[in-house]
Amino acid sequence: HERIFSMIDRVIEKDVFSVQAFNTDTRNTISRIISFLALQSPGGTSDAKLSERLQVSPTQVRSILDVLEKTHLVFSVKPYGGAGKVVRKAWKYYFLSPAINSAIRFKLGSYDSTSREMMGVLAENLVASYFLRMKETLNIPTGIFYDSEPEGADFLLQDAKNNIIPVEVGIGKKESGQVNKSIKRYDSKYGIVICDCPKIEKKGNVIFLPIQTFSFA
Repeated sequence: HERIFSMIDRVIEKDVFSVQAFNTDTRNTISRIISFLALQSPGGTSDAKLSERLQVSPTQVRSILDVLEKTHLVFSVKPYGGAGKVVRKAWKYYFLSPAINSAIRFKLGSYDSTSREMMGVLAENLVASYFLRMKETLNIPTGIFYDSEPEGADFLLQDAKNNIIPVEVGIGKKESGQVNKSIKRYDSKYGIVICDCPKIEKKGNVIFLPIQTFSFA
């Protein structure tokens, strides 16, 4: 955790300021935004929400988030839909690796390996980072989004033919309700639930996949 946190400091000190010239006071704001992203519960984060929480302008928040994405410390998953929805709805932000998230939590004294909620956040980050790696190396999927509709799936994967595969991630008992709603909403052939289930299992048109199996795929 300490080594990873030192890497994060180097990214802030060198990479961020080499991409864009910020004044020295912005350094603290960047650290606060990173901490906020690490500690937030699952769900999207809007510029307005961050601006209000940190008492800085939305323009500065957007500028910092853009630079953090360029350094590849974080990446965003946008809501599925047209340009209007992308602008209106919050974006989800994930770290390039869940280890970065856990290191920040450890440094801030909020790492609790017994917390099911925290492990769920890390699991979702793990899945998101794997999807990103697949997209960039194999171009499969061609698009990664999330379902911003009520009780929508964590991820919507889009293939070259614009077919949608809903994916839900969780730790503990995980039902298929959210995935089924997204399957119906987007007329998907099937959906996937990635969880700590004991084995790969297909129930109806939903595939349950152990997170250990997914992480070694």
